[in-house]
Amino acid sequence: MKKILLLISLVLIYSGMFLSTLPAQWVKLNIMPERPYGPSVESLTANEGNIYAGSDSNHIFRSTDDGLTWSEIDSGFTGLRTTALAAKGDTIISGAPFGIFVSTNRGKSWVHTARLHSIHTLVFHSDGLYAGTDDGVYRSNDFGMTWDTLFTSYDIPAIAFNGSTLFAGNFFSIDNGKSWVEYNIPEKIYSLTVIDTVIFAGTYSTVYTSSDNGLHWAPSGKGFSQTSFFQEFEVSGNNIFVGTNEGLYLSTNMGAHWSNIDANVLSQWNIVSLAIHNGKIFTGSHSGGRMRIVSEILSSSVKTSPPDYNSFAQLSPNPTTGKISVHNAPENIQRITIMNVLGEKVLELPHPNTPEFTLDLSELSAGTYFARFSLANEVITRKIMKE
Repeated sequence: MKKILLLISLVLIYSGMFLSTLPAQWVKLNIMPERPYGPSVESLTANEGNIYAGSDSNHIFRSTDDGLTWSEIDSGFTGLRTTALAAKGDTIISGAPFGIFVSTNRGKSWVHTARLHSIHTLVFHSDGLYAGTDDGVYRSNDFGMTWDTLFTSYDIPAIAFNGSTLFAGNFFSIDNGKSWVEYNIPEKIYSLTVIDTVIFAGTYSTVYTSSDNGLHWAPSGKGFSQTSFFQEFEVSGNNIFVGTNEGLYLSTNMGAHWSNIDANVLSQWNIVSLAIHNGKIFTGSHSGGRMRIVSEILSSSVKTSPPDYNSFAQLSPNPTTGKISVHNAPENIQRITIMNVLGEKVLELPHPNTPEFTLDLSELSAGTYFARFSLANEVITRKIMKE
């Protein structure tokens, strides 16, 4: 009896030690442990207590215990690799290089339903399931069994919705995909997400934001390196994570500033997929997957977050007919650049070294512009409407 009690005590102590260290570190996902770094985790999604991971090895995995253990659920799956995943109820949809595979029983069996080519992303919306491929946008109204063509001849790496407006790669549609408009971002878009009607678009070098449903765009705040490639967004409340070729970045202020999360741990990983489930964030890379508790990341991020510049560099009147006053400007502004909606520099001004000054935009045509106040390690961006 004493031996049994001692054994139970040791188990509880060990369990407590493990759980106490879990929030403060990244934990490697135990997928195919026979591989030193695990398989390439190219896609992630979560649904109804399940987390699904697609790999490059003709395997799909599921965890039912918050990522602690994983099992293969790929009987009959012949997609070679899973580049996109979506799940709803008992149905899982896998996007592969040569088509769509569907399981209606949480992965017990799979059927090949469509030969769409090179699936980049799968997104559920109220009116169906959308697929972004290397040749356009497709929609299914029967959980991936059949597909309708909405838009062709363009590579669509990402899809997102702002209400009923569909954003797909560098295009958007306000009429359910019947017509399309290309928006004015001069780079190819690889990732998209929406928070409170603000759209975020990631390119090979920049994160852009739009607060008017995609009509106008401005570069997001600073914090990235010059070689960052923005591949996947994930949202937790008003906090935005983005996976890059240089690890994981986080913004807690709607993109005004970005911080590299645990650069010494994750900077070596090319993060291509993200999912958040039950308070944890899961990252997928070509060298396996990891997970960490979101609240612990946010707690450590707050300690090192930069000043909140939302109250600085307020502009009035805005809209303006020419001259616009700048109030409460930071002391360490190095230069002021005026950009048009295409991201082109149309005016550059020196900082007058005073917190209150006036910008003269009389020579600019009517339209939308963005004033970029460049500090030593920060850029404050303000939108200007010129009448």
